[in-house]
Amino acid sequence: MGITPTNEEPQTPEKKQPQQGKFFHDIVLLFIGFGLTSILGSAIGSWFQQRGWEHQRAIEYNQIELNRATETFEDLSRVLDRRLYRTRLVLWDYKNADTPQTKRDGHNKIYSDILIEWNENVNRNLALTERYFGPDMRSKLESVIMPKFAIINEALRKERRYAVAIEEITDELANDIYFFNIEMLKRIQERRIGLVR
Repeated sequence: MGITPTNEEPQTPEKKQPQQGKFFHDIVLLFIGFGLTSILGSAIGSWFQQRGWEHQRAIEYNQIELNRATETFEDLSRVLDRRLYRTRLVLWDYKNADTPQTKRDGHNKIYSDILIEWNENVNRNLALTERYFGPDMRSKLESVIMPKFAIINEALRKERRYAVAIEEITDELANDIYFFNIEMLKRIQERRIGLVR
């Protein structure tokens, strides 16, 4: 066995220096790469997380708006129907001369109660209608439904002789309220409510 000659020169301390420098250079590059990857990865992850949170907040806000619009519809629809029904009770009393006075007094009392409730909340009802269902629905409430209630109320104060005219307006009003309710429900279903539109 002999030593085979190679073209390699024996390693001297001067020759080991470049390899050690390369090793440290590689370590530095590794740490820089790791650092940049961590920072960039964190920034991208943070950006996606922020977008996810914003999306979740938007979904929650839309659900809150939908719930509030539904509550507004239920409250407004209920008070309109109660007012219409109590109006009809008084009207039926006027049309039926045989209705006992105590029954008439009772119907007049509950009719008066619903008028007070309506008048105490009229601006709130108008504002909430516009907020959740738009200015066109507020306009329908304010310029179609409310004037008919006012006409009926004024006629009811007069006397029994207006009963037939009142009944026609009341029937017309019932249809107006029905279609008003249908439109509010349609907007809730289509999620065309509040600021969600």
